[in-house]
Amino acid sequence: MYKRLTTALASALLLISLAAAQSTLLPVVHPVYGFLDRMETLGLLDHPLLGSKPVGRVRIAQLLDEILEKVTEQPGVLSAVDVRSLQAYRWEFHRDLDREGITSPVAPHPEERARLGCFSDWMSEKSLFTGVFYRDGQHFYSYENPNFDAYLDPRGSAQVITQQGDSRSIIITSAGFRLRGQIPKTIGLYLDFHDMTERGRGPYWSRSQLYQDRFGFVFSPKGASSINYDVADIDVAIGGKFWELHAGKMQLRWGPGRSGQLLLSDWGTSFHQVQAAVNLGQRMRFVYVFGSLSNYTEIDDTLYTSAGFYRTIEAAKYLAAHRLEWNPHRRLRFAFSESVIFGERSPELAYLIPINFFYSAQHDLGDEDNTLMCFDAVWIPHARWKLYGQFLIDDITFGRVTTDYYGNKIGWLAGLSYVQPLGFKNWEVALEMVKLRPFVYTHHYPVNVYTHWIAPLGYRYPPNSEVGYGEIEFRPHRRVLLQASYTRLLHGANIDQINAGGSLFAPHEKDGAENAPFLGGSLQKTSAVQLLGTVELLENLFLWSRGAWTESNLADDSWEWEVGFKLN
Repeated sequence: MYKRLTTALASALLLISLAAAQSTLLPVVHPVYGFLDRMETLGLLDHPLLGSKPVGRVRIAQLLDEILEKVTEQPGVLSAVDVRSLQAYRWEFHRDLDREGITSPVAPHPEERARLGCFSDWMSEKSLFTGVFYRDGQHFYSYENPNFDAYLDPRGSAQVITQQGDSRSIIITSAGFRLRGQIPKTIGLYLDFHDMTERGRGPYWSRSQLYQDRFGFVFSPKGASSINYDVADIDVAIGGKFWELHAGKMQLRWGPGRSGQLLLSDWGTSFHQVQAAVNLGQRMRFVYVFGSLSNYTEIDDTLYTSAGFYRTIEAAKYLAAHRLEWNPHRRLRFAFSESVIFGERSPELAYLIPINFFYSAQHDLGDEDNTLMCFDAVWIPHARWKLYGQFLIDDITFGRVTTDYYGNKIGWLAGLSYVQPLGFKNWEVALEMVKLRPFVYTHHYPVNVYTHWIAPLGYRYPPNSEVGYGEIEFRPHRRVLLQASYTRLLHGANIDQINAGGSLFAPHEKDGAENAPFLGGSLQKTSAVQLLGTVELLENLFLWSRGAWTESNLADDSWEWEVGFKLN
């Protein structure tokens, strides 16, 4: 054991000694990703290689500089709102370039001075503080020198949700902190933690009573008036000129899609992982991930009892995935991705080889694991228009591909986004269609189901579903977003003793029917309209309100209303 630990430490030190500058990953929920997507559709980014999110902060800053250069060459292509958004994002990420010695144009704040910087000055004038907090106008506490940068921010949120037919409100609050540090040319560090509490519909006896049950470990409520869980994201980053290595816990989003992504989406919670990426020139990027997942319900063995408690050991569950993204042309992008879920044994060497073909490897290992592959493409036929799609293969029998054979476990997503429609510069429209055949993501061994905890790793809706999605966004100001969306869901649900392939957790039985018609079973039809308004009051302090109306063939029409705020 000592020898193995010494070898691991020596290997880590060797990697660090070979490393050059490497920034931490930027979480997939950051709004700059949406901004960069719009800029690519407008033709202001040539080869962004952003299909595998998250990416490093330095890469984001470099793309923002590329947009600035293009905008300078093409004045008038952006609205005043987008110009100010570009300024704000460049101001936010400018230090990441400075720290790595990358020459970049000066990045002033769009309002000349950040509101939190003004707030800091006001506190100093009143002798409340001595210029310690929000000195840079962005971070609660910042420390910068040539050898080390560190930033600390509080995290908090509160939301109140009211639903039709219930006088009680659901209240969800969180508190935590975010810490980020960088040792230039050595290592980057990131930690984001927040503790969540939900109350209002107690007493709580099960995590199924959560408003949205898609998170990690939830403390056993046992009839309490509230229910608790916490979420943490971590990144330790090293890298060189063309490579990067990350160890931590993050959400992933691979491929295009507004309503979700088919292979790896950010719908569920983050998971522990090692992520490696290689930039093969300006037009190609390869990403590999190996992660540890959790089962729900738990698959475990009891070892012994002590003081009335059962000591159990949970079955191991792992994910290996890789993705090759290629931009042959500035308006065209292709990608091929694979993933495999396996467990109840030690990490498999075949899946630890990043360039291995997982589909073939799992056959060689006895066809016991759950492999999926996905092809996606993005095409910008003309500036402002973007067409994109994904094709997912969980399992397929080509001789029966046109039949209802249950083994044809495939799905596809097709979408269109239109930026600045009809010349309205602050608007954006998107349309999507998604189809998931029965039994997609399922597996006959529970440990191999395509989930982390309770949430799917892929698309947010269950198999045997068809989804139509439309979205309209309007930005009257860089700090204001107004959004309207419509979702039409058709789902073939399982009924009684009939398994129609409509649940992640109900695989096809060995002696089950060979045919599984699409949308067979109990056909559920749901239509939902959602209106959302968000305002950024101060840097990273957001206030939002949301209203939703739902119509279903299985229940009466319903509505819900939500208001909330979040800091950082």
